[in-house]
Amino acid sequence: MQKQIIFPSLLLLLSLSFAGCGAGTGHPCSEDTDCSEGSYCKGGQCSDLPPMKLLLEPWGALQHHAYPSTEVTLKVVAYRSAGKSIDDDAHLTPAANEAVAWFFIGGDPGDGAGFPAGASSATDANGIAQMTVNVGTAQSRQLMVRAAAAGAESSAFTITVGRDDRQFELLVPTVLDTVINRSERLRIRLVRRMQDGASGPPVAGASIQAEFTGGVRNGAGLDPGPTSSATLTTDGAGMASVRFKTGTAAQSGYQVRFSATGVESVTVTLDVALRGSGGADCQYFTDCQPGYICDDSTCLPAAAYCNGDANCPSGYFCNDTTRQCELINPTLDGVCASCFDDGDCTSAGERCGDAGHCVPADGCINNDGCPDAWTCDQCGACLPSAAPDDIWDVNGLWFTNYHFDISDTLPGFLTHFVGPVIDFLNLVFAAQLQINIPIVGDILEAMLNALVEQYIPAWARTVVSILADFIHLFENMEVEGEMFIVQPTVTDPTPERLSTNVTGQEDWTSAQFFVVSFCPGGPAQFNSDPSCGQFDIILDSDINVNYSNDDLIVDVEVDPFTGQVMGDTLRLYGRNVEFDMSQMLTVMLDVIIQIASNGAYADFETFLVDAIPCEDFQYAIDDLFCDITDGNVCSVPGIEAICDAAAIAAVNALHNTLSDVRLKVFDLEFDQRALIHNNALGHTASILGNPDNPRSTTESAIMGGTEFGFFGGELDPDSWWFGLRDRD
Repeated sequence: MQKQIIFPSLLLLLSLSFAGCGAGTGHPCSEDTDCSEGSYCKGGQCSDLPPMKLLLEPWGALQHHAYPSTEVTLKVVAYRSAGKSIDDDAHLTPAANEAVAWFFIGGDPGDGAGFPAGASSATDANGIAQMTVNVGTAQSRQLMVRAAAAGAESSAFTITVGRDDRQFELLVPTVLDTVINRSERLRIRLVRRMQDGASGPPVAGASIQAEFTGGVRNGAGLDPGPTSSATLTTDGAGMASVRFKTGTAAQSGYQVRFSATGVESVTVTLDVALRGSGGADCQYFTDCQPGYICDDSTCLPAAAYCNGDANCPSGYFCNDTTRQCELINPTLDGVCASCFDDGDCTSAGERCGDAGHCVPADGCINNDGCPDAWTCDQCGACLPSAAPDDIWDVNGLWFTNYHFDISDTLPGFLTHFVGPVIDFLNLVFAAQLQINIPIVGDILEAMLNALVEQYIPAWARTVVSILADFIHLFENMEVEGEMFIVQPTVTDPTPERLSTNVTGQEDWTSAQFFVVSFCPGGPAQFNSDPSCGQFDIILDSDINVNYSNDDLIVDVEVDPFTGQVMGDTLRLYGRNVEFDMSQMLTVMLDVIIQIASNGAYADFETFLVDAIPCEDFQYAIDDLFCDITDGNVCSVPGIEAICDAAAIAAVNALHNTLSDVRLKVFDLEFDQRALIHNNALGHTASILGNPDNPRSTTESAIMGGTEFGFFGGELDPDSWWFGLRDRD
C-alpha cells in the first residue's frame, strides 16, 4: 500500500498553475474558485483577506522501532496556510508557538509507557514540535501515538517495540591459555538477539557484572586489586572489558563469569602456566621468562635480537651468527672508512668524524655529540663510562601510549577508498540526484530536499561529514601497548654494571581515533576534552580473519626491537609494526556507524543499503504527483532504480577496495626516543617521556615513515609517546 504523504511547502512549486478565476471582492461565493484571483471565499462572500488554516505534518519517519525501556523522539511541523488556493510563499509559513497535544491511540498502553516531560509541547521558530515517548517495559507490541493541534488534522505515528532479548559475545577464547605474572584483558560485547538467533545492534550503557569465581587466590584476581568482582559499563559499540591478574602460581581452571540482568551468563576459563625459557612456545613476550623474548612464536635469549644493521645503534653492526649488535671495528670489519672531510664519505648522510672515519648521520663525530661522561668512538658510537651508577635501569614491563599523525602518508589511498561511498551519500543527502524526466525533473529534484529532511535522520548526515573528512581521523591516531625491556648485566669493562644496550618486545592492545562530531558540545568541548569524541579499536596479534570482521578486532604484528640507554635518554631502533589496514578501515566504519546511530546499525554496509530509503522516496513522489494531478499521473518511474543502483555501486566499490591484497598490509617503521624520569630513590626509571605534557617533543619523539601499497611517506614530526611503570 502506498504511503499518503503531503509536503505543503513543495506544493508551492506547482500551485500557480492551479489558481482559479472568478468574481471579485464582495460577491457571494461557496468556494474560492467563485472569486477572482487574489480573493478568497470567506463567510459566503469573496474577500481579499485569506482565512488562515493550520496544517500539521509529520517531521521524520512515521514508523519507528524501539526496545523495552528505551525512548523514541517524534516530531511534527506546523504551517499556517491561507485558504485552499496556495498562491504565494507568504501564505505558507512555519507556525511558531502552537500548542501540540500528544496521546496514545486507544488509551494508556500501561507497562510504564508515557511522555516523561508531559503530553504537550509547543512549536519552535521553525514550526517544529517534538515529544519524547518512553515505550515502557512490555515487548513485542505496537504503540500508536497521535499529535493534534487546534484547527488542524492530526498526525499519527507507529512505534514497534521488539523483544528485549540480549546476548553476550565473547571477544576472547572461552578457554584462554596464559602464564603467571601477567595481566590479561578480557573483552565482552552485549548485543540484541534477533528472532533467528543472530546478533543484532549493540546495547550501550548497560551494566555488566564480572566475577572471579572462588575468590582471590595465588595473587590472581580481577585488576585493579586483585579483587573478585567488578562492575562494567558497555560503550557505544556495546563493548566492555576487565583485566585479570594471572597471579604467581601455575593453575588450570580459573573462571571469570560475566552476567547481566535478563542475559544468559558466559564464562571464560583461564589456564595459567609457568613462563617458558629458550625454545618454549609463546604468543606474547610475557609468555617467556625474563631475559627471553618471543620471536616467531619461540622464546629466545634476549641478546639474540637484531635482524640487520638497522636494528642496532649508530656505530654498531648486527652479527649474522649471534644476532647481537656489536661495535664496528674499522680495521677488522671493513666498514667505517677513513676520511679527511665529508666529501670522502660516499654513503648517504655520512659525515667525517674527528677520528678520521665516516660515521652515519645519527652517529657522533666527537664527544660533544654524546651524553655527559660518555665518549665517542671512531665509528660514531657513544660509549658509556664504567661507573655502574650512571646507567638508568629500564628493565621490565612498561605501559605505553603513542600518538601518530599518518595523514600525510595516506591521502591517495583514502580518497580512493571512501570516494565512491561519499559520492553516493552526497548524491542522496545533498539532493544531487539527477532525474532526467522532461518538465518534471527539476521539480522532483527540488522535492528531494524535503524528502531527505523527512526520511534521513540527523545522525546519518553526520556520518557523511565524517567520511568527507576521513583523512583527519589519522591525524590523531593513538595506541596503547605493553612493552617489556630486557637490560642485561655486563662485566666488560669492569666493574659489573647494567648494559646500555637493551632488547625489547611490545604488544599493541588498542587504537584510539577522535571525531569532533561525536561531542555534544561541538568543537569547543572537543578542544577542551577530546575524549568526548574518542572511539576505540581492539588490536590483537593472534587474530587471522578476512577484512569483513564482526569481532571489531584488527590484526597487528609488532616486531622485537633493540635500543640503547644513552645518558638520560632511551633510544629504540628499527621498530616495525604491521597492520591489516583492510580490517582497520572496516572496523572504523562499523564503530562509527554504531556510535552515530546509537546502535541502530551494527555495520557500515547494512547502513549503506538499508538506511537510504530509496523505496520511500519512490512512494512519496508517486503519491505527491497523484495528488496534484487529480489521479492522472500516479507513477513517476525510475527514482528507486537510480537510488538503488548508486547504493549497490558504492557497496561494490567498498568490497573491491578492501579485498585488494596489495593494500592490506600497512608497515609502520620508526625509531623512538624518550627522556628518562625517576619518581623514587635510586636510578631505576619510572617514566619514559612526559605523560603530563606528551606533545612536548623535547621529552619524546617518533621518527620514521610508512609503506602501504602504492602509498607511503614520513610521519609527522609532532608524533610522540610515553611509558609508565604502573598503569594509570
